[in-house]
Amino acid sequence: MYILIIRGIMRINYKSQYYYTDYTKKYSEPGTFYNVKEKPTLVVFKPTLNCIANCEHCKPRNKKFSTNNKLSLEDYEQLLKELKGMGTEQICISGGEPLIYRDIIKLVRLITKTGLKASLNTNGWFLDIEKFKELIDAGIICINLSIDSPFSEQHDRLRRLKGLFNKATNQIKECKNLNIPFKLNVRMVLSKHNYRNVSEMIQLSKELNADILSIDMIEADSKNKLFLLNEKEIIDFKENYVPKLIEIVKSMDIKENLKKYNIQQLKDMFNTEFNDIHNFENGIYWPDENIKKKCDIPSSFMIIEGDGMVLPCNAVEYNRDKIIGNILRTNIQDLWNSQEWKEFRAKKMEFCRECPMNMSYMIVFNDDEISRECNTI
Repeated sequence: MYILIIRGIMRINYKSQYYYTDYTKKYSEPGTFYNVKEKPTLVVFKPTLNCIANCEHCKPRNKKFSTNNKLSLEDYEQLLKELKGMGTEQICISGGEPLIYRDIIKLVRLITKTGLKASLNTNGWFLDIEKFKELIDAGIICINLSIDSPFSEQHDRLRRLKGLFNKATNQIKECKNLNIPFKLNVRMVLSKHNYRNVSEMIQLSKELNADILSIDMIEADSKNKLFLLNEKEIIDFKENYVPKLIEIVKSMDIKENLKKYNIQQLKDMFNTEFNDIHNFENGIYWPDENIKKKCDIPSSFMIIEGDGMVLPCNAVEYNRDKIIGNILRTNIQDLWNSQEWKEFRAKKMEFCRECPMNMSYMIVFNDDEISRECNTI
C-alpha cells in the first residue's frame, strides 16, 4: 500500500492480504509459522462490545466495559501516532458491532489520516448506503461481513436476529452497485449447522461480488459443544463435501495461483493425519503443546478494547487472565516491550491448543490491487 496526501485528499492503493501457512509441514520445522519481525503489524480496535445481534458463539468472550473509562478520540489519535511509529500497518475496527459506536466515521478518518489502512468487521445491519459512503470517504478499504449461512432463516437463527440476512446482503449489494473500489471479505464461522453449505456460501459470495470467503473455525466451544462437528460430521465433511468444493474451485474463473492456494486450504481442513479426529470434535485444534512455540500472533498483533485494555491475542478474550495492561495508565510502546508481554510471547497459555487462529481459511476469488481517493478533512 502507498498513500499520497494533497490538501486533504488521500489516494490509497491496497492489495488484499491473506494469510495461510502450510501448518502441517511447518509445525515440526524450526521457527514460528511466519517468522515475523516483532512489531504490531495488525491491531484490532474494539470501541464497543455492544451488538444488536445475540450470537451464541460470541457469548464465551462477552464482556462489557464501563462508559466512564472509554477512550476518547484524542486518546485514539495519540495511540495511532504511537502505533504508526511502532510499525503498525493496519487497524481493524471490530466489536461487538462497531457501527454502533457513535464516532466510527471520525475514528476511521483518524486511522487513514495517520497513514494506516482501515478495515471493518460488521454484521451488516447498520451498513446502509449513507453509512457506507461515509466510511468510504473516511478511508475504509476493506469490509469483513459476517454471514454464517447462505440461507436467511438459518443465518438469522444462528445470529439470533430476525431479518439480518436479508438486510445485510441487500445493503452490501447496493454498496457494491456504486462501483466504488473496496475489498469485501465474507466471513463464515464453520459449525455443525452449516458445514454442508460451504458450496452455497461460495455461490453467495460470488453473487455479492466478494473478493474473499473466509471460513473460520469455531472458538471456545469445547465445554458446551453447541457448534463443534462430531466425529461422524467431520468424516462426512472430509469425504463428501471437500472433494466437491475442490472441483468447484478448479472450475472457477480465477488465477491459477489462487486455485492452488484455495485447494491447499480445503485439503487441510480437519486434517486428521495432522491432528486426531477426537481432538477436533472436542475443540482441540493442535496435537500437542508445540503450538505455543509455533504461534507468533502475540509478536505481530494486539487487541485494544474501548476502555483501554490491551490483549496480546484473541484467546485472551475468553479467559481474561493475560491482559497486558491499559493504555490509559501505560503507553502502548511500554506495554509492547514489557517483561509481561515478552513472557507471554515465549510461554503463551493453556488455552493455545483450543485456539484456531492459525487455522483460519480463505477462498480467494480476486486479489487485484485497488486504488481510490478519500478525504482526510
